[in-house]
Amino acid sequence: MAIETTYFTGTTAAANYAEVSAWLTANAVDYFDTIDVPSGGQEVSCKVGDVTAFKLDWGTDYDTQRSFQVTAKNGANINSGYRYVHNKCCWRYGYKTDNGIAICNNQTNAFQSSIFISKDNNGDLIFAVLKPDSPNLNSPSNWAEFLDFNSLASIKTEGSNNSDPLARHRINGALSASMTALVPIVSDVKTYCDKVVTTPFSQYSNLCWGTIDISGTKYVYNGVFALKE
Repeated sequence: MAIETTYFTGTTAAANYAEVSAWLTANAVDYFDTIDVPSGGQEVSCKVGDVTAFKLDWGTDYDTQRSFQVTAKNGANINSGYRYVHNKCCWRYGYKTDNGIAICNNQTNAFQSSIFISKDNNGDLIFAVLKPDSPNLNSPSNWAEFLDFNSLASIKTEGSNNSDPLARHRINGALSASMTALVPIVSDVKTYCDKVVTTPFSQYSNLCWGTIDISGTKYVYNGVFALKE
């Protein structure tokens, strides 16, 4: 299938929550056993069995805490949950392909967040996350991490608070080059995913979100990870 792109237009936490939760309910069913959207809340909990593998939380408005977290069945997790300045944690893009889904915010600086969700070679859930991780609103650091649902993946990049995408993505593992190399992500339980790949060399590493074409195949791209169409 072609890459399906959805733009979330809501300008309040409540509106963004309504759009994104509806999108996840419609598009994430292949990856989670249940998708819980509680009445009266502003959070979405996506579960595998009894484990909340993926959770989004908007808080009550743009001046309060909002977070996301992905969690493995052994409790290992990747999270980003600290106070954001206005509009930094509003999810703006949802992508769906035959090989996975992704959501991204609208940031091109170190507040850039994107979550890629796919399945590994055993058919189990796997995540690739690019996220800010700092208690300092004025100087967040952008990190890239993998998490296989069966065990915390072994790769976490060095963080960078550089506002320039090329410089930040280079520290996150993508070197600017005239061609793009695609390398499957791997985990510490010897699984891999060739549907979500890293780009150790990239001609597109100045992008923070969007789609790219490599030898006739399209990918959703965030400057570090690419999700195959």
